[in-house]
Amino acid sequence: MPGMGGVELFTRIAANERPIPVIILTAVTNDDERERLLRQGAKALFMKPFRAPDMLLAVRAALGTRQP
Repeated sequence: MPGMGGVELFTRIAANERPIPVIILTAVTNDDERERLLRQGAKALFMKPFRAPDMLLAVRAALGTRQP
């Protein structure tokens, strides 16, 4: 993304008064960074390459827990 990375975008979304569910797909291999993103509110985090069925389950779970 021009001008902003995915982690910065997620941080802005998570800081919002009404954050939306976010599932992160990343190439980041740093355990501390992944744990921080999950603690910050990511619904799921997948590293590349990922399994499509696992992603589908995470999307369904995130949509099911979304508050109106």
